Amino acid sequence: SFPLASARTPHSPYTQSTMSFLTPENYNNAVAFVMAAYALQFLFMPAKIITDHFKATTPAIALFVARGSAAPMLSMAYAMYKMQDLQYTVVSTIIVAFLYPFNAKYNIFQKLKLIYPMHYVPEVLMTTLTTTGIYLLTQ
Repeated sequence: SFPLASARTPHSPYTQSTMSFLTPENYNNAVAFVMAAYALQFLFMPAKIITDHFKATTPAIALFVARGSAAPMLSMAYAMYKMQDLQYTVVSTIIVAFLYPFNAKYNIFQKLKLIYPMHYVPEVLMTTLTTTGIYLLTQ
């Protein structure tokens, strides 16, 4: 038989499903990593996060709240990693995207002065994670 025809058989190690790195497990792990990194930044460098993304000062209460938000974010990242529940990860990502970068961009709860191009990073990251998760849910 023609040698390339065997690459298209269902038992071939080269089928699309085995070659794809876009799996629910990889997605859950990637999002858990991003959320943990986000949380650690809030915990250890809240002033930098604020001044890199916003034309704003960093009063003590803002730093306190930013550091405190690290706990639920770390818990969420841990749950994403341990549960490996695609729906939980996608819904959590949508909520974080809405409350953080899109809230800031679209002035949903208050008007903030953003610093671009730096604020494109969370906007693009959360858009990519959200749309990828929704895509995986539809598969």
